[in-house]
Amino acid sequence: WVPGESGLCQLFSLLGSALFFSTLMYYFFHNREKALRYESELKQVRLLQVEHEKALVTSQLQVLQSQIEPHFLFNTLANLQVLIDADSTKAKLLLERLTELLRISLKKSRREWIMLEDEIDLLDAYLGIQSMRLGDRLSYRFIIDENVNLSWNIPPYMLQPLVENAVFHGIEPRKEGGKITVCMNFKEERLLVEVKDNGVGFEGKSLHKGSGVSLDNIRQRLKALYGDRSYISILAPESGGVITKVEFFPREGCND
Repeated sequence: WVPGESGLCQLFSLLGSALFFSTLMYYFFHNREKALRYESELKQVRLLQVEHEKALVTSQLQVLQSQIEPHFLFNTLANLQVLIDADSTKAKLLLERLTELLRISLKKSRREWIMLEDEIDLLDAYLGIQSMRLGDRLSYRFIIDENVNLSWNIPPYMLQPLVENAVFHGIEPRKEGGKITVCMNFKEERLLVEVKDNGVGFEGKSLHKGSGVSLDNIRQRLKALYGDRSYISILAPESGGVITKVEFFPREGCND
């Protein structure tokens, strides 16, 4: 049997359709495979980016820690040496505060997150040491809202620089001294921390050199950890002093 002209046309039409659909399916699966490969490569790039950001945050922590500890530790030890002869009771209290601060600092240096309760204890120990150094020229208090869970975890060295700035650049340059208030609240899944002082404000002359490194460090770490979902701000109210606000997301049940 020999197909007629119409049969050949149908055959070529069928073969053409088969070839067309085969080519279409080839490009479909080929492009799909490429898309999956690109998606996998994109995930790998993003993973590397996260690792790099994590390494950056870790290095920033180390830099910040090296900036915080030396001058404060040496000054405290010098004060302790003087108090041992002048006031042994006060020297004992200072040593207890310093021991507590170093204990928590050591814990913080080993973790990427730290319990909020430990951070508050560290701030309390730090301010206690500074109040013994400055005497009646420094008073402080904590106002913690009942909706704040002390077992939450936060990035370490996020709050201590704010308190340090309030002491060194706010209260210490003021002849009559002043007061520092640390307020904590929880709103819309964010922890809001305010460090307030009634010191010399932006116009006053600090006794310590400051380049803003610690605040820039905090901004960069917030950016790396939370993107645009967190912030830090500094303002000088008309009543005087400075208010530093930082807002970020705490974590639950995490002890890295």
